[in-house]
Amino acid sequence: MKCPTACGVSRTSLVVLSAILLIFSFPGFNIWILAWIALVPLFFAVENQKPLKVFLISYLTGFLFFLGTVYWLIHVTLPGMIIAAAYLALYFGCFGLIIRCADGYSARYEALVFFPAAWVTLEWIRSHALTGFGWQLLGYSQSFNPPVIQIADISGVYGVSFLIVMFNAAIFMFIKNFRKKEDFYIPLAMSAILICAVLGYGYYRLNNVFTGEKLKVAIVQGNIPQDEKWDRRFADIIMSKYEALTKEAVKEKADLVIWPETSVPGFVENEKNLFDRVKNLVVEIDTPLLLGAPRREETEKQDIYFNSAYLFLKDGGIQDRYDKIHLVPFGEYLPFKDALSFVHRLARRPIGDFIAGKEFTIFRFFARRSTKDKNYSFNLSKRIGFSTLICFEDIFPDLTREFVKKNS
Repeated sequence: MKCPTACGVSRTSLVVLSAILLIFSFPGFNIWILAWIALVPLFFAVENQKPLKVFLISYLTGFLFFLGTVYWLIHVTLPGMIIAAAYLALYFGCFGLIIRCADGYSARYEALVFFPAAWVTLEWIRSHALTGFGWQLLGYSQSFNPPVIQIADISGVYGVSFLIVMFNAAIFMFIKNFRKKEDFYIPLAMSAILICAVLGYGYYRLNNVFTGEKLKVAIVQGNIPQDEKWDRRFADIIMSKYEALTKEAVKEKADLVIWPETSVPGFVENEKNLFDRVKNLVVEIDTPLLLGAPRREETEKQDIYFNSAYLFLKDGGIQDRYDKIHLVPFGEYLPFKDALSFVHRLARRPIGDFIAGKEFTIFRFFARRSTKDKNYSFNLSKRIGFSTLICFEDIFPDLTREFVKKNS
């Protein structure tokens, strides 16, 4: 079996193929099985190349991949999206250089551990550098593959990433060694055994699901266009829409109503008319309301801003507030602001200048319904404690872990 480059397949084609396979493996397209072969073209593209070329080939693969997966930043800033993709692609470039250093081992069993270990190390660094931008970690491609992702309760998403890269390395080694007829099947067999063990654990976990107490939640989505969201001319229309949807939702006897991130078109703590409007709504529906809104805090030097979530209780008062901890680079704040100040000028909309929160807030409330409801099993003698992640924060497992530690 000849290698792709030996069959006349250009390295550019391999780069594009690898990027496309990665893009289509993630949620949105949900062809998760593609992730298990997506890196194989890249491995062949960098084979026997000089370090600089290896870096450029790997970098281009990453750049194309991230352009196809951080596209949502274009709603804020096209230059910011390109810069974000360019930054994230650096980790692909570094991965290429690392596996280039192990070129002599690529046909041996060590690659089954070395390749995935290098990949996972870079994913961890990417998730923490510059406050972290852990977008599209490879393990997340398996979101619609429940048996495989159960291992994450032990290893986190990084364990799933490790498994995928290991299988890609095994396929690469299988193709390279096939012509030699010498143990070409062993790497594939070794990885298959590990995958079977993970699947066994996954099916065990899925068949032993813990059934907890039930809570009825109404989620309200106004689906407000970004061009209208912060235009004061639409503020009353937006609030009216959320009020109408909420009143309709509580007819189903919800215990809690949830509005989206920054759903309130203003500073609900600072603007009395907005606060009173939310308060009156909550008192009317007699149901706690969790909502998202920006927060402004006055300081001696200047006002500072947070992306926050508020819990309004049934009496209309604010029980507590959570300030978003992990902000979106190039969306909610600009890394290296002085050096990249030109991005502000080129952005279609102003890039946020938010401040990161520090507190892991646990919201608490009592459910509304009677225990006579046969479909309801919550113990009303206990206050319900929960936490919320805001948008992009759901890709940071360490945040979830901290909330759970605080009995969320």
